[in-house]
Amino acid sequence: MSLTDLLVEFRDLEASTDVAKSTWYIASAVAAAGAGSDTIELYRLATEGLTLELEKLVQRRIKEAILKTSCLYGVPKSLQALLPLWDSLPDSHIDHYGPRFEAAANKSRESEEAREARGRKYFDTLWGREAAQFHRDRNFKYQPDLCG
Repeated sequence: MSLTDLLVEFRDLEASTDVAKSTWYIASAVAAAGAGSDTIELYRLATEGLTLELEKLVQRRIKEAILKTSCLYGVPKSLQALLPLWDSLPDSHIDHYGPRFEAAANKSRESEEAREARGRKYFDTLWGREAAQFHRDRNFKYQPDLCG
């Protein structure tokens, strides 16, 4: 049985037509987080035939599930699942919502600037200025909560 067949069978077991209430793809994302680029196939099946708005909702839930598996599989395995997914998304299909990012927008600008400066300095020290900026831009583009 191929991975696609397994995912389709798992999807069909739930038989929910409301993607906002479906859980099959979240459970699959948790399992696929350890399998790297298989998340692309999961995402394709989970978003097949959906409007862009619903596709972004599914994407948000899959990304959150994979990010939360980092405590189980480790950050490198989670990134091996997220990065191929990010690379497979056209810019117009990227879900930019991030609850922590949205909440931070409501804080005072002065405290936010101080926190950002500390984070930028740390990241620059850790990665080097050019590589750090590349990773900040990429994280912000695909998953804003990683920057908050």
